[in-house]
Amino acid sequence: MNRLSFATLLGAALLASATAASAAGFPVASGEFSSVDMAAANASAPARTASATPKAEGRTRAEVMAELEAARCRGELLFDGETGRTYKDVFPGRYPLPECR
Repeated sequence: MNRLSFATLLGAALLASATAASAAGFPVASGEFSSVDMAAANASAPARTASATPKAEGRTRAEVMAELEAARCRGELLFDGETGRTYKDVFPGRYPLPECR
C-alpha cells in the first residue's frame, strides 16, 4: 500500500468517526424533535421574564473611541502580544505624542 492511499484511507476513517460522533446528539434528519428532546430543551432553557431584559449600561461608543485615542497618545497600547510590552516601552522618546497634548 503506498503512502497516498494510506493517507486517503486514514483521512476518510477520521472524517467518518468525527461525523458519527457529532451527529450522535442531534435530532433525527427529518428535523422533528422527539418528546425526550423537547423535554430536555424546555428544562435547560432559562425562564424569560420582563426583569431579564438587558439594560443599557456602560460607556458609549464615542467614550470608548476617546479612551482608545488617549491610550494611543500615551503609548499604552500593546506593541507585542507575546511579551506584553507597550509602544511606550519600545519607543520611550516618542511618547506622549506631541499632537495629543
